Amino acid sequence: HVDRNGGGLCMFSQCERVVFENITNYTSPGLDYGGAHASDIGLFNCKVLVKPGYWHSSNADGMHFSQHRIGPWVEDCTFEGMSDDGANLYAHPTNVLRVISDKEFDVGFTVDWRPGDQIIGFEPKQGEVLGRARVVSASKGKPGTTHLVLDAPISRMQPGEYKDKNATYFLNLDLSSSNFVFRNNTFRNVRRFGILMQSHDGLVENNTFDSTSSSSIVVQNSSGWPEGFATGNITIRGNTIRDSNFDHFVRSFNTGDIAVHVRRLDGRNGVSRAISWVAILNNQIVNTRRRAISVASATDVQISGNVIRCDDPQAPTY
Repeated sequence: HVDRNGGGLCMFSQCERVVFENITNYTSPGLDYGGAHASDIGLFNCKVLVKPGYWHSSNADGMHFSQHRIGPWVEDCTFEGMSDDGANLYAHPTNVLRVISDKEFDVGFTVDWRPGDQIIGFEPKQGEVLGRARVVSASKGKPGTTHLVLDAPISRMQPGEYKDKNATYFLNLDLSSSNFVFRNNTFRNVRRFGILMQSHDGLVENNTFDSTSSSSIVVQNSSGWPEGFATGNITIRGNTIRDSNFDHFVRSFNTGDIAVHVRRLDGRNGVSRAISWVAILNNQIVNTRRRAISVASATDVQISGNVIRCDDPQAPTY
C-alpha cells in the first residue's frame, strides 16, 4: 500500500509560514502533509486516524519535509496507521558530474543553493564525510546542471552518473529542514520510523510512540536511498516509546528504539563520526525488542535519566 509517486493530501512547495490547524483525515492517496523548498511550516492539533473498520489510514508518510530552510513546528498532533514514516526531514543530494578543481565542480541541477550555504561532501560506500565548505556561487550550467564554486577545498570527490548511488555527492545543510520542533504528538501503529531526522538543530519533546514498527526516533543519513544527512545539535527529551522496533529492519542492522547513526551504503556504520551534540534525556522506553538506545559514528552524545523497562515478559526480542 505504499505510494511514493507524489500524491498527497496537504501539499506545500515554495511556501513560507503556512499553518495547518484542527484538520482530521482518515485517508490519503499518498502522504498526508508534505512539500519541498518551503520554510517555517506549522501543524497544530491535526489528526490522521484509522477509520473504524479499516486497516490503515494513508499510503505514505504522515509528514515529509524536503529541502526546507526552516523546519516544521508540529505540536499536539496524532498520526496513526500510515504506510511509511511518521515524519521525514532531509535535503536531496546532488552528484558530481565534473571535477574542475577541489573548489569548483559541475553538479546535478540544484534549486535555491545560495552563497554562504554550508555543504558537505560525502562518500557513501564507506560512510565518510570528505569535507565541509560554503557556497561561493551556484550558477546555471549546461542543461540539467549547476556550476558550483566553494570557499574551501573538498578533495576526493569523484564524478558519477546522475542517480549513481555509489558516487560521491554534495548535501546542502541549510536546506535540510533544520530548526524543527516536534512536541506533544502521538505516533501510533506506524510502519517504519516514527520521526526520521536527516537534519540538525531541533527538539523532539514529550511525544508518544506506540507500536512503531522500526525505530521511533532516528537521527541518521540514508545512503542507500539516498537522502539527507544528520549532523546533530538535537535534543530528544521526555518521550514515551512502547511496543515498537519489531519489524525486519531491526533484525538486519544494529539499531534501537532511539537510534543515532552515520550509515554506509550497505547499512553498516560509517567511518566518519559526523553526528555530534545529541542529548537523549528522560525518555521512557517500554517493551523494547532489541536495543532501547543505539548510538554509532557519533561524538558528544549525552544519555541521561532514561527509564527502560519491560511490562510484557512474553514480548519477543531479536
